[in-house]
Amino acid sequence: MKDLTQTEMNNLVINISATSQLLHELLDDLEETSYYRQTLKSATNRLQAELGKVCDSQTNDLWAADNKSMMAVQRGIAQMINQVRKADPLRIAAMGDLLKIDEDALIKETI
Repeated sequence: MKDLTQTEMNNLVINISATSQLLHELLDDLEETSYYRQTLKSATNRLQAELGKVCDSQTNDLWAADNKSMMAVQRGIAQMINQVRKADPLRIAAMGDLLKIDEDALIKETI
């Protein structure tokens, strides 16, 4: 098992929650199309339920410790979902490039 700091664990839990929420929302968008399969939605619901069992106490602790920051994170997740759900794949690639640029800038600032 990989040893993570508390901060790394907190970040991982938030990121898992955000990506599972994104998947759930995107599958909702597929629901009225020929690509939709109830099995996909069921599998996603089971995944979210299992993640909830593992991560909910950690997430609740984070909310209790810093409600203002967690509200900002929740708004950011909602904005990310809205941007990704209406974006074409090239725009998603560009978003990834922008995030990489920001990461590179942060690394340079700390050196």
